[in-house]
Amino acid sequence: MKLQWLGDIKDAFKFGVCLSVIECLKLKKLLWVMMLTENGNEEPYEALHCVPKDLRSYLYELRYKRVIKKEELKEPVSKLENILSININAIEDDFTDRKTYFKNVKDEVKNLENSLILLDPDTGFEPNSKVGRQHVKYEEVKDIFAHMKNSSVLAVFQHWRQGQTDEQIIAEIAGRLKENNLDKCTVCLYTSKAQVLMFLFLKNKAFIERVIQCIRATGCFEEKKGFGIKSFELVAQSG
Repeated sequence: MKLQWLGDIKDAFKFGVCLSVIECLKLKKLLWVMMLTENGNEEPYEALHCVPKDLRSYLYELRYKRVIKKEELKEPVSKLENILSININAIEDDFTDRKTYFKNVKDEVKNLENSLILLDPDTGFEPNSKVGRQHVKYEEVKDIFAHMKNSSVLAVFQHWRQGQTDEQIIAEIAGRLKENNLDKCTVCLYTSKAQVLMFLFLKNKAFIERVIQCIRATGCFEEKKGFGIKSFELVAQSG
C-alpha cells in the first residue's frame, strides 16, 4: 500500500469487511501486512453505510491528514485498534525484497491463533501480465495460507482494474485461485461504489459457513453465482 492513500474510501470498505469478520468469528488479533511502497480527489464515503459510522468518520479524517511517513503510523494504528476493538500488529517494513519480506510474514503467521491476517498490496493480486511490487503473487498467498492456523483467516485487498468489470476481475482471480487449489476456501466481497474487492481465505469449514451467514444477515450484500468461488456484492444500505 501507499501511505498517501491511507484512510481513503477503499480503506473504509476494507476495514469494514475486516471488522465484520473479526466480530463474526470473535477473532483476537489483526496482523496488518502493509506491503509499503513509496508514495487525490474526495470520494463518497456516504456510499458505504454498511460500514460503521465511527470507522468511516475516522478514516475520512485520516485521509485528509495525508499521513505519508512511517514514523506517523503509531497514532492511526492505535486509533484503529480502539475502533475495531482488536490488537493490531502492523508490519511497517518497506516492501522491497519479496523473499525476505514474506519469510518474515510467514514467521509471524505460523504462531498466530484466532487472528485476521490482512495482506494489503497497492493493487492486489498479480495480473496475467507483468508482476510488480504493487502486487501479491498467488504462490505467496498460497504459502502464507499453508502456514496459517485453522483458527485464523487470511484477507487480501484487491483494487479495481481499469478496463475490467468487477465480474471479469473475480472470474480471472477465481480461475487462478483454482489453479492453486484455493477456490474452495475463498469468499469474495466487493463493491463498485469504492472500486474494491476483498478476498477471504479460510481453512476451517465451519468458519466459512459462519462468515457466509454473517454476510447474509447484514442485508447489504447480494450473492452472485457462476464464479467458482463464493461471491457477494454490496448492493444495499443498512441506514
